[in-house]
Amino acid sequence: MSAIPITSTPTSRPRKEYKVVEHLCKGSFGQVHLCELTRNPSVKVAVKEVAVSGKSRKNLTAVQKEYKIHRRLSKIGHENVIQMMKMIETPKFYSLVMEYADGGDLFDELKEQEKFSRKDAHSYFKQLIKGLKFIHEQGIVHRDIKLENLLLVYSESEDDPGTLKITDFGLATKYRKDGEEIMLSEDCGSKPYAAPEVCTGNDYRGPPVDIWSAGVVLMTMLVGEHSWKVANKEKDAAYSNWINAKDEKANLWNVISGPTTALLRKLLHANPEKRATMAKIEADPWFRYNYGKRVVPKSEEEPAKRACHSSI
Repeated sequence: MSAIPITSTPTSRPRKEYKVVEHLCKGSFGQVHLCELTRNPSVKVAVKEVAVSGKSRKNLTAVQKEYKIHRRLSKIGHENVIQMMKMIETPKFYSLVMEYADGGDLFDELKEQEKFSRKDAHSYFKQLIKGLKFIHEQGIVHRDIKLENLLLVYSESEDDPGTLKITDFGLATKYRKDGEEIMLSEDCGSKPYAAPEVCTGNDYRGPPVDIWSAGVVLMTMLVGEHSWKVANKEKDAAYSNWINAKDEKANLWNVISGPTTALLRKLLHANPEKRATMAKIEADPWFRYNYGKRVVPKSEEEPAKRACHSSI
């Protein structure tokens, strides 16, 4: 974790406070750089730079909203959510200074490995759910959960796939006001990960949207590819075939274990009211399974249980 404290208000110090080391990525309305602190080069941070002048003036409201939401989460802090330290304001740019994750994002990691082992996918998914649960408890919904927005901090242990951290709160919003849940209406997010109800033009609840996206992330980690480009009511044939196993080519359940399939069906239920809740996810047998740490003498383990555990 960086030694830079979280500030409660934006600062207006010049961009010379940080030295750009490397360009990391470009988003819809900003770009992210790896930077080092000028006065202490050993301190590395990620700086999201958003243009707010001229034709880019429209970005101002969006980056201010992102700052407020991310700052609110960072004040409390969670190991599976990227920390946002502060925002630097200049006439042309607003820069969000954040914790740097040295492992890159899950999208690039998946491209390198083609697909994750069940153990690694399980670890990443559990961390994702822990992070989302924390975000939802603060009355906030992310609305853009995808592999590119899930970063990794490498571990020195070969048995540890690393710490997952949720980032990019550009589309995040509050879904509770005065203790009451409010309905959302914006069509937003990345289409392959977007829940069906987001694309209909009707109002929708916040948390189930993130649950659906988490299900798509899990499925993609296990099979190494998306099974549909857009999952909405207008273009749902590929999804329906896949989830119901009506089309042999579209059916990828055969590469996923039975317990995992059962959880995926709960996460990817087209009806948000029947979709898995956080409580149901946490109670799921596959989610609760402890890979690599469950030791049961074979003489004491029933054959039926061995068969079940071998497929998890």
